[in-house]
Amino acid sequence: MEHISFGSVESLHNKVKVAYRYPEPERMFSVKPKLHGTNASIVFKGGEVYAQSRKNVLTLENDNAGFARWVSELPINTTNVDAGDSDADVNDEVTWILYGEWAGQGIQKNDAVTKIGKKAFFPICLRCIYNGDRPDYVEHDLNKTIIDFMGLADHPDIHIIPKIGELSICLNGNFDHLTQVETYVNKMVEGFETVDPYIQQEFGVEGAGEGVVFYPNTNDWETYKSLMFKAKTKAHRVNKSKSAASMKVQVSPDVADFVDCFATIQRFEQAMTELNTGFDMKSMGQFLKWVNTDIIKESKDELEESELEWKECAREITNVSRGWFMNNAKRIT
Repeated sequence: MEHISFGSVESLHNKVKVAYRYPEPERMFSVKPKLHGTNASIVFKGGEVYAQSRKNVLTLENDNAGFARWVSELPINTTNVDAGDSDADVNDEVTWILYGEWAGQGIQKNDAVTKIGKKAFFPICLRCIYNGDRPDYVEHDLNKTIIDFMGLADHPDIHIIPKIGELSICLNGNFDHLTQVETYVNKMVEGFETVDPYIQQEFGVEGAGEGVVFYPNTNDWETYKSLMFKAKTKAHRVNKSKSAASMKVQVSPDVADFVDCFATIQRFEQAMTELNTGFDMKSMGQFLKWVNTDIIKESKDELEESELEWKECAREITNVSRGWFMNNAKRIT
């Protein structure tokens, strides 16, 4: 079983910076809620159906919050799955990945979705990978996917994440245009600080949300993956950015400021959730590696603009991360 990653979702300023190097035409973006759960997907490949987390293939023995078990119990119509894409060449072997979020009771804390009284799968998109020369395709009509393709009409624990807005964006647009984009994004995220409108409408539950993701209206997977961007509420930002979205990269004057911005409690808690090892001193190395890898992946533009050396930052990030881990380990013991 092969793990097929969804990839990382970056911030608006990351996309703007790349677009100025490689001009990107104006296009429509759909806005969807970002749920506070754990990245999850269902893979249909070579007659097999299996579950994934963000970084691993899941099994009943190596599960993530019960998602693999839930997938194993789905009454999926494998006849439809094996039939593949009616538009594909008869010699094409099609791999399908239904990407989404596994969220709900007991998976995370505090947000509205954690109070819905159950765990549920919230699909985002269906990716189609062809064995031939065709580019990867993104299917957005997930009602058709769930009903016709998987044979799971009206499943009580599948809730397709809806589009809650739409905006035309030119990522290498002029200052006035990008200022309007910033304002739109930040205003939308501001509403999620107190109430997640989707969870309130779908489940009648009130509570804060995590934020939103902007997805380009395209069927080409590479374009979709490279242009989507996220904007989170203050409680969910793993760096100390001043706003949910900005067209400009945040510059740090020195190493101390950079570390304070990126080595945050929110990031440390995210690491512990994904690693699921607990505060065992034997697992501290995994924790430190995760934090450093995550920060260097996310902060490449900030490092470049701030003219800082990663080696100097990494040393202090490790010290701060180690201190946080050890304090929590002592508190538990």
